[in-house]
Amino acid sequence: MTIPKYYTYRHDHAFLSLVTFDNEFLKEIIYEVLNIQVKYARIINGKMAKRRLIERANYLDLVVETDFGYVNIEVSNDSYNKYTAHRNFIYLTTLANNVTTSGMKLKDMPRIYQINLIFGYSNNVDISKYNFYSKEERKVLTKKFEIFNVYMDKLKEIYYNNNKRLTDKLLLVGLAMTKEQLEQNKEENIVFKELLERLDKMEDKGIAPELMPVEEENKWYREMLIESAREEGLEKGIELVLV
Repeated sequence: MTIPKYYTYRHDHAFLSLVTFDNEFLKEIIYEVLNIQVKYARIINGKMAKRRLIERANYLDLVVETDFGYVNIEVSNDSYNKYTAHRNFIYLTTLANNVTTSGMKLKDMPRIYQINLIFGYSNNVDISKYNFYSKEERKVLTKKFEIFNVYMDKLKEIYYNNNKRLTDKLLLVGLAMTKEQLEQNKEENIVFKELLERLDKMEDKGIAPELMPVEEENKWYREMLIESAREEGLEKGIELVLV
């Protein structure tokens, strides 16, 4: 399948270009999801060491060192399913192993958060929070690890269905919008206007991809889902037949 020339923010390349260009934008995204004020944020290398159960080296989309722990941000623009969830959980535990040093006391182990920005997946809620919880004992086993699934399309849906009232997650809503939608809503809130201005600055510096027209993106997205399903099927010995 040919890689498209143009992107929207559902693609990790566009998202990474934006957050690496503007550190304040990155901190605000983390705040909107975790509801924790970020005083310090530094992007570190997302390359993970090889493990016995992982034959190839893994690259996390984004790893951020903050004043309260580490944040792994993954952009999921494929068909989100249990395999995606398993993969992301492996990323979380691998990151935990990488930032834990020999002789470190348990109380000194940093907290690790994973934020999954999920596009193209229908869900009834905008953000789901996961941790290690026992239903029988009704308590959390550890607060050191937390996973947040952010359903981007649902956030945008809530914004439009509530007369554009979603003031605490406007940057996330902006990421879910097309460039045309940002243009249409830039006078509604300064956040969308700032997103466009930041995009223009990146384009001036030659580090921002252009945005794909909606029709082309939908066609490419469908082709990507078919290819992803075919690869999973072949791994299980299932041959995909298109009609």
